[in-house]
Order: sequence, then C-alpha cells, then structure tokens
Amino acid sequence: MAARVPQRLQFVAAIALAAVGAVAQQPTGLDPPDPWPTRTAKGCGGIAAEHRSIVWTWLSLANDELRPLAAAADVQVLELRELPAERDYDAGFFAPLAELRELEVLRLPLQPTMGPVTLRGLGALPALRFLTLELQRPFRPDDVAALGAIGGLVGLTLVGGSTEAAAIRALSDLPHLQTLTLERVGGCRESALRELRALHGLRRLTLRGLGPQPAAERLGWFPADDSDGLTEGLAVALGDLPLLDSIALETCVVSAAAIQALPPGLRRVGLTACPDAEAAVVRAATRFENLEELRLGALPPNLPAISNDVAAAQAELIRGLPIRTLRYEFPMPAEVRAALASAIHLTDVSLEQGTSEDLTAVAQVPALANLTLLRCHLQGRGARGLAAAKTLRYVRFREGTTSPLFVGEVLAKQMPGVQFTVERL
Repeated sequence: MAARVPQRLQFVAAIALAAVGAVAQQPTGLDPPDPWPTRTAKGCGGIAAEHRSIVWTWLSLANDELRPLAAAADVQVLELRELPAERDYDAGFFAPLAELRELEVLRLPLQPTMGPVTLRGLGALPALRFLTLELQRPFRPDDVAALGAIGGLVGLTLVGGSTEAAAIRALSDLPHLQTLTLERVGGCRESALRELRALHGLRRLTLRGLGPQPAAERLGWFPADDSDGLTEGLAVALGDLPLLDSIALETCVVSAAAIQALPPGLRRVGLTACPDAEAAVVRAATRFENLEELRLGALPPNLPAISNDVAAAQAELIRGLPIRTLRYEFPMPAEVRAALASAIHLTDVSLEQGTSEDLTAVAQVPALANLTLLRCHLQGRGARGLAAAKTLRYVRFREGTTSPLFVGEVLAKQMPGVQFTVERL
C-alpha cells in the first residue's frame, strides 16, 4: 500500500471554515466533484470511510476483490487500475460498488473480457454520474446500450482504443448524457464524428489527441492519427445541437475554417496543447461574442515557446472578448501578460505552472476575485506582485510547492481580506 500524506491549510477572512470545505468539494452544474486529497491504495488495505477520492490498484484475482472498497462509504471519486485482462468478468463484478452511495465519478479500464453484461452492472451504482472508460478493446453499440442502465449518467469519457460511427450514433440513446470527451480514440473520422449531431442533450464536448499532428508528434505527443479532429464538416454538424455551449480542443487537429463554422453562441471554448494550430485558428475565436470562459495555453517550459503570432492572437482574445473566466496552462508569453490589464470582465483566473511574472500580471486584472494556482511555486517576488490585486477575495494553491507556512506568515498578513486554501501533497 502506498499513501500520499497531505498538508492542508486554510486561512479564512470572512467565510466560516465549514463553508470553505463545502465550496471546495461540491460539484457545480456539470462539473464533477473534486475532493482533496486523493488516497492511493492497493488490494484490501488502507481504505476508510472518510476517503472521498481513491485511486485503487488491483492485487489479486480473488472473486471478492472489490469488496474492500465498500468500506469507503463516503467516496465520491474512484479510479480502478490494473484490472487484469485475462480474467472473466461476470454480471456481478461491480456489485460491491453498489454500497458506495456517494460515488459520482468512476474511471476503469474496459478490458477485452469485460463485455456489455458486465458494464450493465454499473447501473446498480446509485449516484454514478461521470464515467471514464480506458478502452482496451473497440467500443461498440452494445456497450452503449449497456451504459443505458446507469440512470444518472451525464458525463462519459472514452480514452484510447477505437470506436465506430454506429457507437457514436448510439450515444444519443443515453437520455441524460450532457458531457462527452473523446481522447486518443481511433476511428474518429469526420464521417463518424458527424453522428454527434444526434446527441441533442449534449452541452460540452472535448476532443483530445485526435488527428495527425507533426509538431505534436515531434514533441513526444502521440495523438490518434486514424482520426480527423475538428473539421469544418464536423463543426457544421455540431450546429444541430441546440444545447451545446462548450467545446474544448486539446492536441487536436483544427483549422480556422472549422472554428468559423462552429455555433456562434458558444460560451466556453478551449484551445490548448495544439502546437500545429496557427495564429489564424486562435483569431477565429473572436466570433464568439458571448464567450464567458476561455482556456488557452503555451507549451511546457522544457519545450520551444509558442510563436509570437500565436501569442499575439491569444492576447487579442483576452482583450476583445467578454470572458469572465480564464484558464491558462504553462508560463504566459509577454503578449498575454500585457493583455490582462485590459480584461475588464475577467473575475476568475486559473494558472497551471505559472511564474512570478504571470502572478504579477494577473494581479493587474481590474475585477479579479478568484485565483487558482495549480502546480505553481510562489516566492517573494510573486507574492509582492500578487499583493497588488486589490479586488482579490480567494486564492487556491493546489499540488504546488508553496508552503502553508509561507502563506500564513507572508500572504495572509499582506492580504488580510483574502481567503487562502493550500492543498499540498
């Protein structure tokens, strides 16, 4: 058994500590719960009722191997790893999980010997809403039919493997499905993806790792090359979805024409880790005049920087669109940092692996209220810059190296009106 021991510190100015915990762990809308910390466990040991997020690794072929998980009475998020490919999975394999009355999010490998009869057993999980399947075999229409037993399923993610047009078409039979992510799934050609037009309840679509991308492959990323990504034809088809308000593209083939063909009323758009996308693709997003949330990014610090043209195009979006939420991955180019002071509608910012220079720039956002720092390291220079954010009310540090002591002894004293949460592994 391996465990990660967390350190957590909260400084509360105007909100009670109990309320802080509720805000941090309750799902909002179509966002799955995100409890912290995550417990890593193996086999039958180390599971307790208070664990709300668990990554669990299979150890044996015992028929009752899932039974120990029943002890995690309050778990909300569960990931099953290393389920053996060689065993037979019967209709009752997932039955022990039916005792987990709070379980909303489940991730597991769909093994070759795990058929629709086994998947149908997930319908016994009373609170299950979000499911991720790591495909070790093709995903077929009869698998979709089996998932129909999950009465409250609103979010589905397929990772790896392959699928076909008939399976994508069958997703329209899942009555409550509202969010769909396709990640490195082979067979996602335009002809197959156009079947998404039948998912009339779909609100959020994420396409990740789809289509041949020479630049991405040179960086060591390997998207599914037997897929097409976001084509103009697919974008037109998505216009048939009356509720679609969010699309996220990550390491995905995309053209400016495809962006131009998307429904103009989108409120959430993401374009990240797409090194093959030119500046024209980014600029095409200026057509989304009602955009509320924008997700952009550079490249990891150990890789070449994005081009000046792409950085300038990102800056144009930040200045020109009425976004209220910005999520940015990896250190910001100078052009993006300079644009933040002009983002007058922006209230919520999330930075992943941001720098002190990024924090100083974010502090200049006129109406900044909430800031999330993921895997960021805040030192003295960044702290001084952040202290200039006069409207800031909440800062969340997650999975970074910033110490609770530094937050308590430095930031909390410099910014007495701000609530801080530190979630550090």
